[in-house]
Amino acid sequence: MQENTIIIDIITIFVIVIIFLLNNRKINNYEKKTEDRFINSNEESKIRQQEFNIKINEQFELNNQQVKNFVSNYENQIKSLKYTILNKYEGLEKSFKKSIENQEKVLSIASNQYIKLMDNIEKDYKSSLQELSKKKALLNPKNTKPQKEIKNSHENINERIEEDNY
Repeated sequence: MQENTIIIDIITIFVIVIIFLLNNRKINNYEKKTEDRFINSNEESKIRQQEFNIKINEQFELNNQQVKNFVSNYENQIKSLKYTILNKYEGLEKSFKKSIENQEKVLSIASNQYIKLMDNIEKDYKSSLQELSKKKALLNPKNTKPQKEIKNSHENINERIEEDNY
């Protein structure tokens, strides 16, 4: 798309330059004819010179307007391209933010599931220790040491494991 607009812009510039050169050539030819025809008459020469100046001014204004139009069109194309790029960037930025939000949600869900799994493993471990200590007490009735109550902290569980190992 940009290549096409650049090619069109270059062609437009060449057309404007060619038109300007052709108009200058016409003006030069007109000037020669005018000067040749009215060399002997000062008043007619002045009138023709004024007409010639008017035509030159008109042509200059026309050429000037064409250049202004070309520059304006080119500026509009640049603005359009700028807004197109900005819109694409904003779209990518929104998409990226949405992706990050989705990844954060997935990570949060996975983290919560991991915490629940670890809690369940800890509960199973504690209940297994309680059952094991009860079975051990039933199998070894001669043990006169008082059984400590099992508490929920990890330190008490580790102490209990050490006592069972003795």
